[in-house]
Amino acid sequence: MSGLSLPCKPVLHYFPIRGKAEPIRLMLEDLGAPYEDVRLQDWLQGRKKEYIEKGWSPFGQLPVLDVNGQFIGQSVAIMRLIANWVGLRVSDPMVQCRDDALVESTEDWRRCYVKPIYGDWENMKDEYINKTMVNQLDLHEKFLSQGPDGGAHFTTGPRPAVGDYLLWEMLDLSLRLDAKCLDSRPVLQSLYKRFLERPNVRAYIDSGRRPERPNNSKNG
Repeated sequence: MSGLSLPCKPVLHYFPIRGKAEPIRLMLEDLGAPYEDVRLQDWLQGRKKEYIEKGWSPFGQLPVLDVNGQFIGQSVAIMRLIANWVGLRVSDPMVQCRDDALVESTEDWRRCYVKPIYGDWENMKDEYINKTMVNQLDLHEKFLSQGPDGGAHFTTGPRPAVGDYLLWEMLDLSLRLDAKCLDSRPVLQSLYKRFLERPNVRAYIDSGRRPERPNNSKNG
């Protein structure tokens, strides 16, 4: 996709990991939109307090997006703002509802993922990989396959919507835990590969700019 013009060059603030910011990065990279990626190493060594006191972190969390000095919190809100800027949200309420549902379901999935990742991994990983992750993969395979095009495109049409970026990141995390987890799920596998065939996404992944660590834990 050729570069799309945003109202400004936004500045994304997050940790030097993929985490909650990676779908935002993926979206901006895919759109070819210029942005600055600030990766904070010292969040707990005074920077969190500074960000809160200066109003840079509305909820005391990251990521935040600096839009001409106005700081937007919450990762999905940031992605929806970008989607509104470039016309990714659609006018048909029922079609848009599918994307909104996918956003919520992938956020639920991520919460299931981070619990063992930042918890007792050795005792929780089998339950997550063999039960929770399998269930989530099956649910999302069914959801996409029941779309109007049977999952041949993205959730709302030929262009990725917010939920598609979030889902792709969860699939990428799942493949780190089980490299064959998409082999029996053709719709999810197709979506995963479709993203990798998008020139800007492929260029970003191959560039070395993508954070190496998926999270702030040694797990996953």
